Amino acid sequence: MKFPTKSVKWKDQEDEELFVSATPGDGDGYEDEDDAYMDSDDGDIQDEKAHAHLLSDINKISKKKKPVIRRDVRTSLGAGISKVDTSGILKKLDSSSLNKSSQKIKAIPKPHEKPFVLRAKRAAGFEKVAMEVNKWGKVVHLRRQSSHLSFPLEQEDLRFKTLEKVEPVQLRTPLEQEVYSLLHDAKLVKKNTVCIVI
Repeated sequence: MKFPTKSVKWKDQEDEELFVSATPGDGDGYEDEDDAYMDSDDGDIQDEKAHAHLLSDINKISKKKKPVIRRDVRTSLGAGISKVDTSGILKKLDSSSLNKSSQKIKAIPKPHEKPFVLRAKRAAGFEKVAMEVNKWGKVVHLRRQSSHLSFPLEQEDLRFKTLEKVEPVQLRTPLEQEVYSLLHDAKLVKKNTVCIVI
């Protein structure tokens, strides 16, 4: 049984052929009734031709402007097909390469469930924060134990220095020198506490 094959027709070509009437006996499926019923096999082919002609007429009337695509269908086996020899394919693969590839294949471990993963992330985060908090633990403990806090916490030393540790005053101007001489005459200043700069 052979299926009819047709090529692609565009809408413009279909419009021209739309109003062409088919005459009986020209091979378009409208044969005489006597000829159609003579042979049952011949009648099946003619019915198929008539059906194909009806479908093509319906497609001509459609308002869409898309190309009508019909594919050729082969009903017989092709003469140019040959058998493929697969015996030489596996010979080219070395057995060692097959063994290496089979050794490299390992099963992928099953992924952990979501609650387990979240719990592990929280534990890791807690450890990281705990390390940072432990850096300041001693300072916080000392501050909590102290009965009185005054700011700034690192206070300067406010004790008086003895006369030996005091640096001598440097007299730079003539006015300072005159004042010093007056104080020295009155015995209010010791001589070694002053350094005269000229």
